[in-house]
Amino acid sequence: MGKLSKNFIIGGLILVMLGLVWFIGYKMAQPNKHISVSSDVLLESVKNVLKLGTVEGNFSEIYSYTDYNYYDISLLRKKVLIRVKAKVLVGFNLDNLQINIDHQAKKVRLGKIPPAEILAIDHNLDYYDITEGVFNSFGRDDHNMLQRETKGMIRKKAMTSDLFSRAEAELNQHLKVLEDLLKGSGWEIEYNIKRADPIEG
Repeated sequence: MGKLSKNFIIGGLILVMLGLVWFIGYKMAQPNKHISVSSDVLLESVKNVLKLGTVEGNFSEIYSYTDYNYYDISLLRKKVLIRVKAKVLVGFNLDNLQINIDHQAKKVRLGKIPPAEILAIDHNLDYYDITEGVFNSFGRDDHNMLQRETKGMIRKKAMTSDLFSRAEAELNQHLKVLEDLLKGSGWEIEYNIKRADPIEG
């Protein structure tokens, strides 16, 4: 009798454990869990594709600077010739882009995509033909000013370049790829690119 009741208790425990395993597996297989995971994956995929909508331009410019006190004579004059080499990254700041995923309608809606802007300028200066006067020489403030001035010159060049139209074309291409990928899975995408004057950034 004791052996039989012991076997009965062990069998009952095994049944309870199997029931728990089945219940946990059933809950994990519910659509809610699956939808949550697919939302995160889909959202990350959309963001990754949109981040690719950027272009980089290389610039090489000559900057000439002359400074003199009162009279333009060698004792009072300082001048420098600088070659500026720069990389300018133009693209779209999507940090605040609203992305809405409607599972029932199988639709991804993007908020207004902002206009292209300068995201970064990386520039190096090569100094040539540095001339300093006895009473007028280059100091730390001058070098900081030259850094700002040359960066501003590159920024102006970039603003009149084709980088902004190229960035928009690149973004359109990536949106088309994203649209085709979603369409292949039975989804749609809605978006609106805000066309405006380029932002200097």
